[in-house]
Amino acid sequence: MKVAPTYSILLAEDDESNAELLIRHLERYNFDVDHVVDGVAAEIKLRKIRYDLILTDNRMPKLSGLDFLERIPDMNRMTPIIFLTVSNEKETIIQAAHNKKLVAYLLKPIDTHVLIEKICQALGIKTNSLIDKKEYPFEILPFTHTDKGVGVGIELKGCPYGKSIEKLVQEIAFFFKRTS
Repeated sequence: MKVAPTYSILLAEDDESNAELLIRHLERYNFDVDHVVDGVAAEIKLRKIRYDLILTDNRMPKLSGLDFLERIPDMNRMTPIIFLTVSNEKETIIQAAHNKKLVAYLLKPIDTHVLIEKICQALGIKTNSLIDKKEYPFEILPFTHTDKGVGVGIELKGCPYGKSIEKLVQEIAFFFKRTS
């Protein structure tokens, strides 16, 4: 499997189903996504962590996406931003366009293929440089330390795309139970 850089994305989206869809799609590739549900939480995250890209909804509780754009901390001031909005917010889109780091806006519902294209443009990478984790299935393989003559272990290969830590631990435990 070729090694590719991982890009960090902050997603500010209050709608859990939209957020889950976006996270699932982005994490299929070499993107790490931090999700927050409002502009205040996004601002706090941006004070602690430097991101490669910001995706923000406009209509969020506590602090709208538009207001959030004005409060991005210096650490992430140069981070490219993609604005997510609904079609009836034309004035908001125009206002958001005045932000120098706004590189694109997408109308909801989000077309994930267009989103990937816009993200790649914003990051200056080619879409064919992304790693599709689904192409590298996850495997648990046994191995023995032959140089010392003792010890049995496992080798994890591939990518555990879409699997939680709990699910991975469960699969590893099942593997050992099955092989003992």
